[in-house]
Amino acid sequence: MGILIIILAGSALRFWGLFHNTFHADEALFATWARYIAVWRDPMLLNVATPVDKPPLLFYFQALFYPLQGPVEWAARLPNFFASILLIPLVGRIAFDLTEHNHQRACLGAAVVAFSPIAIQFSATGFTDPLLTFWITLAIWHGLKPSRQPAGLWLGLGFLTKYQAILFLPLILWLERSHPTKLIKSVGWFLASIALLLVWDWVPNGRIDLFGRQLSSYGGISFVEWADFSTQLGLWLTHIPFLVGWGMIGIVTIWVVGLWFQSGRVSFNQTGLVFTGYSLAYVALHLLIVNLSEPRYSLPLLPLLAIGIATLPKVTLNRLRERPSANSGLFTFERVTAVAIAVCLILPALPAATGQYPFGGRPTNDDGANMIAQSIIDEPYGTVLYDHEYSWHWRYHFFWKGVHVEWFEDPADLQENLTAFFDPSAPEKRYIALKSNDLLTSNVKEMLSKAGYTLEPTASAGKIELYLITTNKQE
Repeated sequence: MGILIIILAGSALRFWGLFHNTFHADEALFATWARYIAVWRDPMLLNVATPVDKPPLLFYFQALFYPLQGPVEWAARLPNFFASILLIPLVGRIAFDLTEHNHQRACLGAAVVAFSPIAIQFSATGFTDPLLTFWITLAIWHGLKPSRQPAGLWLGLGFLTKYQAILFLPLILWLERSHPTKLIKSVGWFLASIALLLVWDWVPNGRIDLFGRQLSSYGGISFVEWADFSTQLGLWLTHIPFLVGWGMIGIVTIWVVGLWFQSGRVSFNQTGLVFTGYSLAYVALHLLIVNLSEPRYSLPLLPLLAIGIATLPKVTLNRLRERPSANSGLFTFERVTAVAIAVCLILPALPAATGQYPFGGRPTNDDGANMIAQSIIDEPYGTVLYDHEYSWHWRYHFFWKGVHVEWFEDPADLQENLTAFFDPSAPEKRYIALKSNDLLTSNVKEMLSKAGYTLEPTASAGKIELYLITTNKQE
């Protein structure tokens, strides 16, 4: 019953965020959105024209919803939304198995995931990390049980979602070390997933350069300079607490210190200890490489952290238990501890449901691009929107619409385009989206004014101002 309540509570928080937080994905996802939402018609369309640099599994899952709903934001949200909910009972089950079927520990592990601020705010986004985290956790569950399918099958699905799944291959191999046949099958399944991805990349254009494109989009892999290491470390220290909240970190610290003072040592569950050590190694790797300090990179650590907390030894606090009042009445030790844990988990989770943390899905995540887009989304074919800052947002909103988005590099580039293509007598309108209180915006306005163009305010939302471009110049 407890696990069901936790699942429902975690689902409710995610459902609230689904309605109240702005859909968000990174620039690379938006830039290729037009191909993603059409793949249910032609699966190879995803990698035709401008090749993508990410594995395609998440986008094919999103495409499953398009025939039912059309190319709408909901279709992009739902795969991660469901994966985030399924992660709750999955972690609870792993904790249940590792603690010899202890229901309280299973609930604790599930609760850590259910109320994690990072998990909540990323649950309804277009990032690949939530689905990746689910596949990794499913692989861990199968790796722990000799009777289950090879874990490499599920880790392979993780690799088809995001390349970082390969970082967890050593952990899976360790979990299956005592079962050689299953271990060999896992390696085979994982290699098969790599082969499938390579074939998928090769078929449209007769070449394999998916990994090269990914490295290029990141600017290559380079190690952090020593002078920048403290900055990288500071970024990780700021977002790791949002995995479970500072309150829960404090409880776990008291838990471990209490064990130490009680017995002079702390005996951890071996698997939980390995998960903890693996998490530290994962963080260390990300600290050493440039551009790997985004909060979403810590999301795969959440199940490992939750399992580690759930498998910690129990603090008995003998002195407290010797007092009769500690084991009777309403305020028993177990009840007080449960309430303290619940409060420490729920309090940080509530702001996450309304997108108040600076990561994942947030109401203001797109700076108002959605509201601006809606104001001109029904304009006729031929309408032009000039933009410098948010072009990849517009590509999503205006797909299959009449508005053409024209990116400009600087004021001179914009003026050149207007001089060549703007016909004042034509019925097609030309708009420009500018960022409020920005130096480029000031320069653009000054240039347009000198060139004889007028900006008529049309809409404003968040940090974006929309103007209609008009002119009295005669061609």
